[in-house]
Amino acid sequence: MKKCVYCGKELDDSTKRCPRCNEYQDDHKDPKDMYKEAYDEFYKNLYNKAEDKEEICNAFETDKYHRDHNSELKDNIKDRLRAKKKSKRKNRKRNKSSKSSGSCLFKLLKWCFILVFILGFALFFIEENFLHGGIMTKSKWEPICEEALDYYYGRNGVEQDFDKAYDILEGISAKKKAKYYMANLLLYNKVNNGDSEEDNILKGMEFLKESAKDEYYPAILDIGIYHMDGSFEFEKNITKSIANFEKACSIEPIAYYYLGYIYDRHKDYGLTAYSDEVYKMRAIENFKLGASEDEPLSKSQLAYKYIYETDLIGEDIEKGIKLFEESAADGIGFSNYYLGMMYYNGENVKKDYKKAAEYLKVAKDKYKGKDIEKKINDILKKIEK
Repeated sequence: MKKCVYCGKELDDSTKRCPRCNEYQDDHKDPKDMYKEAYDEFYKNLYNKAEDKEEICNAFETDKYHRDHNSELKDNIKDRLRAKKKSKRKNRKRNKSSKSSGSCLFKLLKWCFILVFILGFALFFIEENFLHGGIMTKSKWEPICEEALDYYYGRNGVEQDFDKAYDILEGISAKKKAKYYMANLLLYNKVNNGDSEEDNILKGMEFLKESAKDEYYPAILDIGIYHMDGSFEFEKNITKSIANFEKACSIEPIAYYYLGYIYDRHKDYGLTAYSDEVYKMRAIENFKLGASEDEPLSKSQLAYKYIYETDLIGEDIEKGIKLFEESAADGIGFSNYYLGMMYYNGENVKKDYKKAAEYLKVAKDKYKGKDIEKKINDILKKIEK
């Protein structure tokens, strides 16, 4: 048998918690030893604070002599132990309550943040999906977009009307394709909406950026083109141009032509990290990729390489003429001009003024207002004579 350290109730040796005071027992210490420790600690504190040290020492010795036999002293130490334990419990509860109040505040703030986030997301979802045709399926908005493009291009028996096209596109402006065409109408100031040209350009830039952000590849391609020369307030940045073209080329093969064009004229764009040969080979690779996708501008440039710049690619007159003819049939002025000159001079082909005139007339329309137009006119006059 043993006694409870705090209340003195007799307990079995295996009992760990007193049923009367509900306190855990220390299995490694005898209650008498705990009394002694408590006395020692109590008098030690008194000794450190007291002015008359000798009096404290005498009191300690007297208590030490009587403590095992004086029930009053035992009750006194028990009261002190209970008070100490009680204060510990109070401190524990106080700390727990302060923590709980802090945690409650934290939880409140957390739920407020979550609620604000949910409301913001809901508003964004409504804006994107319910307004401006956002919730419409492709089968519903696509015919509307096509109607707008009929007015945009003046096709399918519809007279060209940019304002009408813009009004229709505005009804489905949540769609990336609509944003792209609205951007073009605003950038080139084809809409009479009462805004200044500068405001239209800024608004058009925003539409174009949003369309590109929505992964509409024609918009990505156009932004790459505008970064080449700094058009429409876009920063002149060839690195951004290349990044846009590389992203767009998987869907828009003409991006291969622009990449090849930049690498072919790398010095004009300040690209000096690699040698001329490396940049020229990159240009040829991109022209080949574009030509493999049946992209006419890439074909025309690749044809020129096969006939006139053969150092890296090797001469192939037959392939070059074939590529010139294919791209000329698609209306590429560059190809029509060189084919016309080849037939006029009898260079790599049999001289044929009739064919030369046919190709040069097409080239003349493409180069209207440019310096080369005068040269073409002079040659056409000689052919007619």
